[in-house]
Order: sequence, then structure tokens, then C-alpha cells
Amino acid sequence: LSRAETDLAGRSLAEIEILNEESGAPFVVVDGGRRAGTLSISHRAGLALVAWDPHGGPLGVDVERVEARFPGFEEDFFTDRERAALSAFLDERHALGVTLVWSLKEAALKALRQGLRLDTRRVEVHLPPTFPAAQDWQACGVSVATNPYPWCGCWRRWGDYVLTVAAGEARPQLRAAGYMLEWRHSHCQVL
Repeated sequence: LSRAETDLAGRSLAEIEILNEESGAPFVVVDGGRRAGTLSISHRAGLALVAWDPHGGPLGVDVERVEARFPGFEEDFFTDRERAALSAFLDERHALGVTLVWSLKEAALKALRQGLRLDTRRVEVHLPPTFPAAQDWQACGVSVATNPYPWCGCWRRWGDYVLTVAAGEARPQLRAAGYMLEWRHSHCQVL
């Protein structure tokens, strides 16, 4: 936040608080007052991803490790169309595709401020035609049955992880304001 918001640059990090709504969604408090905007945070196995929209639009992020899921995972959480699209990949791309779909669903559910309280099949991910792609950020379609917004998803591979962003706007303007960090117990390394 101190990198994204110029009025926070140079301030003590102790002056910026991250609190949670009853739903678990994070929000920002500066000088004792709630700051307008949307904050989304995700972390997994030593990586963290944070996104901030000062305008307060629907925004969610997720980080997931690419790994095989339990039997029945796709049937429990994915739509028929998602499972059909994934069935085209019977090699190592299958685990990547399942991870991408799951991660974008989680990001969209965070953007809706619902998390996993909402049925994951209410969010549908449309695999990009260039799947799998290079390491750069890529667009990926997301539909939300309970919401009229034209949704946009973005994703990228980061080593063994998938990073995703879901926004309730047709063309979110994403810009990097910080660094990707990796932490292990007592130290942090900028990547």
C-alpha cells in the first residue's frame, strides 16, 4: 500500500493497519479511519500476492501451487463446461489447468466478498485459447452467475505456482507497485 498510494509513502508501516470484515475480507485503516478501496490478499506455501483498487471495485487475488487434486475434486467444484475443457489435457497440463480454474474461482469469490460460502460452480472460468502460456500475465475469461459485472481474469505461472487476479470490470488497469517476495521462516528474499 505504501508503494501504491503516494500519500502513504514514507509513513511508518505501524500507521497502516489491515483488518478484516466479519466475512473475512481485508480492509485498510490509516490513522484510525477506514480507507476507501478494495484490498485482496492471498498466500500459499511461502508466496504472497496482494492487490489494491483505490476506487473500491470488485477485486480478488489467489495463489495456488500446481499439484494433483483429490479424486472427485473437479466433479465437486467445477462446471460441466470447465470439466469438458480440461478433459482435452491428459498430460502435465491437466494439473496446471485444474489449478488455474480453481485459483480464478477463488479470486472471483474473494472479489464478491463471499469466499467459499458461495457455490464454486456459480463462477465459471473459460480457459484461454493459448493455454498453457508463457510466464507473463495472460487474460482469462470469468463469468459469475450471481453478478451482472463483465468480469476479467488474469493469470500467470510463477514456478510451481499459479497467480490469479479477478476483477469485476471489463478491462482492469493492473500495474505492479511492489515486489514478489518469497519467505522462509526467518528471512525474506525479493524475487
